[in-house]
Amino acid sequence: MGIWFMGGESRTTAFLGLLAVWAAMVFVIPNAAVRIAEIAEPVENIYSLDRIRNRLRWSTGRQMHEDRNDFWRENFRQYMDGGDSTRVRWDDMHFTQQSHFAYRNRFIDPEREIRAKWRRAYHSQMTQMQEERRNRTHVQQRLATTLAAVSPVSAVTTVTIDLAGNGLVQQERLEQALGVYQDFFVRYIWEKDPQFGGAFGYYGAEGTKPTLSDFVPFAYENDDTVGSILGRNAFPFLNLVLLALLGFAGAYLAILKYDVR
Repeated sequence: MGIWFMGGESRTTAFLGLLAVWAAMVFVIPNAAVRIAEIAEPVENIYSLDRIRNRLRWSTGRQMHEDRNDFWRENFRQYMDGGDSTRVRWDDMHFTQQSHFAYRNRFIDPEREIRAKWRRAYHSQMTQMQEERRNRTHVQQRLATTLAAVSPVSAVTTVTIDLAGNGLVQQERLEQALGVYQDFFVRYIWEKDPQFGGAFGYYGAEGTKPTLSDFVPFAYENDDTVGSILGRNAFPFLNLVLLALLGFAGAYLAILKYDVR
């Protein structure tokens, strides 16, 4: 309150003025920083992302079905006929299960590869879209954090959550690690699950069950040091130091002015 006393203000005026400053620091500046960041760096909301995902899924599925129809249009007669030497006779007891699997896989494997190709294309486009949205979100968050650091409350909050290991930098690193693991997990499912074109399906090695001994669970470790955290939070620290110096200087000058009186 020393700064207000310097102007000769009353205690009531000083209190109300500091209350207004406190309200601006706690409520106005943080919310205004978020709003400015949203305008400067717009990001699609989750509903827009769902609409884009649905359109992409429909488009990819339509192309996949067209390729499958083209494939079977060219090979269906051969598949049902089987030629003179391997003609399919469902009531032929000499047509063993092994030869049945071998014959059908000549056509099922290419058809399965068509499905897998378009699933990979869909996954690739979705990964790219999500990565672009994630990058724009990170830019928006960093801008909002920088603007809000003008408020000492926001500066203290930013430094505190970063020291606790829950800051924006840790969040970005965790998301990147999850993205890498997601790619591994999707490929793993494709290889193991017959519904995704895996090698152990109904047309696989005679009912062989997939082995999961090579599954690797997700693991992440935060290796940030206190020095690196303090280094990247130099602006919030500088803001707090300047505000502290300004407050002490104002109080000191106010005390000198009071002593002169």
